This record gives sequence, structure tokens and C-alpha cells, in this order.
Amino acid sequence: MLRPADGKANICLVTLEILGPYLGGGIATSVHGLALELARDHNVAVFYAGENLSRKSWQAISAEFQQLNIEFIPLEESLFKPKSNSIQALSFASHNFLKSRSFDVVYFHDYGGLGYYPALAKKQGLAYENTIFAAVLHGPSAWARIANRGISSDIGNFEKDFLERRSIE
Repeated sequence: MLRPADGKANICLVTLEILGPYLGGGIATSVHGLALELARDHNVAVFYAGENLSRKSWQAISAEFQQLNIEFIPLEESLFKPKSNSIQALSFASHNFLKSRSFDVVYFHDYGGLGYYPALAKKQGLAYENTIFAAVLHGPSAWARIANRGISSDIGNFEKDFLERRSIE
């Protein structure tokens, strides 16, 4: 891993949930805590592919993160906004964003499968040769469906489960 002259690693957290635009929950809380801790010693960016559930503008949220020494890049405001919010499109948008920058370490959480296309490109030798990928295991969407008694055979559930499993492998 190559580090800048200041010795700080360039780290990106790719997420569907983080406190600020997302109002609560386990993933949002853990990703926020991880970002705060990493920002103490490193250059941290958050690529946020989730919804803005707060009443604040993207600019206000970005300013709050800037105060915490964290760069906040919402998908809604990025050049990589897909035409669809399908899990495949969001994962591919994450890949396109990550290709546009240089990070030493990228963290993905398992929920949502955002790491699928980036991990596939890395495995195929197409990108990210000098980037370490890390998976934060919090809880896949299948757990949420089962806990909420939302078991169904909808094809979207199979697709999401596949992307989540492959992205953390």
C-alpha cells in the first residue's frame, strides 16, 4: 500500500447508510463510528449511495462531515448517478466512482452488495491493483427479511443475496 508523504492512507467507505443523511440503525451507526475513528489518522472519504432521509441539504450534510475531517460524496450529487436504483446499478456506480479516484483501502458493508462490481473488477485484474478491499460484516438483507418475517421468493431477493455474498468473499 502506497501512502502519501504525510503517511496517511487514503480510505473510502462505500455505504448505503451513515448517520447524517440516514437517521439511525446499526449499519449507519457502525459506519459513522468507523469513519470517525479512521479520520483521526487518515484521509477519509465516504461514498454514500443511500437516500437522504434527513431534512438537510446534501451541501449541509457535506459541510458537517467536513467539520469531522471526512469528505462526503453523495451518489445523488456525483457524476455516477445511475438511471436506476437497482442493487446492480448502485454497485456499478460505486465501481465507477472508485475507478475515478485512488484509494489505499476501501471498506464495503455486506448489506446491499455495493462491493460486487468493484470486487469483480479487482478479481479480473481490471482495476484496484494497489487497493485493499475490506468487508464490514454487519448483516445481509436476508437477515433483515427473515427477522421481519419478509421471506419471499421474489427474484430481487435472490439477486441481492448473490451480490452481497460475492462482494464479501
